[in-house]
Amino acid sequence: MTDEQKEKCRQIIEHYGFEGQRDILIEECAELIQAVCKIKRDGGGVSFNFLEELADVTIMIEQMKQAFTGDELIDYLCFINRKIERQMCRMNGTSCVFVE
Repeated sequence: MTDEQKEKCRQIIEHYGFEGQRDILIEECAELIQAVCKIKRDGGGVSFNFLEELADVTIMIEQMKQAFTGDELIDYLCFINRKIERQMCRMNGTSCVFVE
C-alpha cells in the first residue's frame, strides 16, 4: 500500500470512527471467506472476486492499523513477527521459544 493510500485510510477511519469501520471489517472478512470457499468449491485459481474482496479486507485492516495507539501498533507488529517466525520454525522442523 502506498503512503498516499495509507493516508487516505487514516482519513477514512478518522471520519467514520473505529466502531463503524470495525463492523465493515467484519462484513468484508465474511465476503472474503465466501470468495475463498467458492474458489475451493469450483477448483479454480485466483478469481476477480477473490482479488476484489482481498483488496477490501486489506483496506479495512489498514484502517484498523491507523486507529492503533503507539503501544497497540508495537504489539501488533510483535504478533506479526512472532507468527512469521513460528511458521518458519515449523517449516524448518525446529522448535521456537518466544518470551512473552
